[in-house]
Parts: sequence; C-alpha cells; structure tokens
Amino acid sequence: MFHHTGKTLPATLAYSRMHMVRPREMPLPSSRRTDGSFTPRTARRIPGTNLASQSRGSLLLEMHPQFEEAPGKEQRNVKCRRMFTIVAVLLLIAGFTSTVAAQRPSLTPAGQGDSGNSTVVYVVRRGDTLSAIARRFGTTVSAIVAANPSITNRNRIYIGQRLIIPLQPAQSPPDIGPSHYLDDRSTPEAVLRSFFNAINRKEYARAYSYWEPQAAASELPPFPQFEQGYANTESVELTTGTVQSGAAAGNFFYSAPVTLVAKTSNGTTQTFVGCYTLHLANPGVQAVPPFQPMGIRSATVQPVSNNADTAALMSQACPQQ
Repeated sequence: MFHHTGKTLPATLAYSRMHMVRPREMPLPSSRRTDGSFTPRTARRIPGTNLASQSRGSLLLEMHPQFEEAPGKEQRNVKCRRMFTIVAVLLLIAGFTSTVAAQRPSLTPAGQGDSGNSTVVYVVRRGDTLSAIARRFGTTVSAIVAANPSITNRNRIYIGQRLIIPLQPAQSPPDIGPSHYLDDRSTPEAVLRSFFNAINRKEYARAYSYWEPQAAASELPPFPQFEQGYANTESVELTTGTVQSGAAAGNFFYSAPVTLVAKTSNGTTQTFVGCYTLHLANPGVQAVPPFQPMGIRSATVQPVSNNADTAALMSQACPQQ
C-alpha cells in the first residue's frame, strides 16, 4: 500500500502518479516480448502541438502500429482521387461546351410560309441588321418584316431575337444588258447593277447619279470627262462577291468586291477586279428633302489577266471590317 497526505490510495492510481512524465516521453502500451515482458513505446510529439491535439486516428496508429492501413489501400485511394479529378474535369468541359452551344446562333427549319416558300428561324447575332440578314438569305427586308409582326422598327433588332426568314426561290441576277432598264437602289448589289446597266445603255447622266454628290465631286472627273472615259466601252459584265456591311452613327456602310469584264469597240476584252464602297444615311432620320438614297462613295479597281482566278482576287479586294 502507498500513502499520500495520510490517505490510502488505490494501487493503480498510485502507480500512474509515480510514473507521470512529460508528454514528450509518455509511455504507451506496447507489444509483448517473446519472453513475456513489455517493450514500452513513446508517443512522438508533433512540433507546435501537444499530444492532446493529435487526431484520434494518428494517436491510435502511434500506439498500435498493427492498425496501419495496408500498402495497397493508399494506392487505391490515390487512384480514386485521380479518377474523381478526371471526371470533374470532363464534367466541367461538357458544361462549358453546352453553354457555348446554347449561346451559338441557331438556324432551324420552320416549314412553309403563307406564300408557300420555305422558311427558317434565325437567331440574331451581334452586329446583325435586317438588310444584312436579308442579303444573307437572298430575301428582302420587307419580306422579313411581313413575316415577323413583332418587328415595329425595322432599324431596331436585338441579340437573341428569333426571326422567321422567308426563303425565296433562287433567281439569277437581273440582266444588265442594254435591252433592259434597271434602276434599283435597295441593296449594294442592286446599285452596282443599275450603275453598269446605265453604262451599257450609254445613259451616262444616270450612271453619274448613282454616286453620292460629295463623292462624285471628289472621286470622279467632271461629267464631260466621265462620259468620254466610256467612249470605247461596248459593254460591261459585272460579278459581285460577298458584301460586307457596318453601321455607325445612323449610317450604313458597305464594301462590295467586284469583277468587271469589259469589251471595247475594237473587240478586245479587259478584266478588272476591285472594291466599291457604298453608303446610306439612315432613311428614318432623313426628315426633309432631298432624300439621299444609297450611293457609291468610292471605287478601287485594278486590271488583271483575263484568265486570272477572279474569285480568289475578289476575296481579298475589300479590307476586312
């Protein structure tokens, strides 16, 4: 029996008090030797912590190494973590792809219109205008407005708006030969066809009028010289490429690549490739006469070989907007 302050203490408590040590060297249960004795183990103290702050699992492994995980289990855990990471990345990519696809403008068949022509549903993108959409689908602004009663202002459409586009049967461009009279200022291509129709009909005053007045004064020679410049021209064939369009401050601008094949009065043929730029002041803000229709603002045309690849040359004729 042990005595403390005159009182008898239980043997187990007395034993523990006699063997109290600092936490750094606290004896812990250990395995039994082959001779029946015990080999005490000492708990390792984590720097900056005390023994009580260690997790129960780590303390258990310090006290009983036999509970350590098998070597293969940690490898399986690493593989599982890698698999989870790969799955998470794939899900992230799939979600991003779905978002981009949802934001991409769509073009969906919509059936037959009232006139029997096919229609499609087009989702408006940034920078679109009704005139540009109409040219893209070979239709007219009036036809698009008629098919979409929600359009109250043909100069105002918004991104994401769904438009029904009536598709017209494919038609050949109007003949610009001298046997036809053509005077159309509704699109850049129409203005250029009308201009060269006037040249082919030798109606040079009408041809001169397709230029904007300010541009004619700065870009063209005086009218008598302009007229004389076509004295030896028998006819002109016109081919237009893809027209680019832009808008700024209530004005619309167009760049039209062209190929011109001119036949002269002496029987020779000359080929030219270039770019015409056209301008239209917003018709909605032209409040007083005289009204200024779409007109030619400038032209840059260069002679090329008669057997040149004019399609490739036209693709580079106009600066990209």
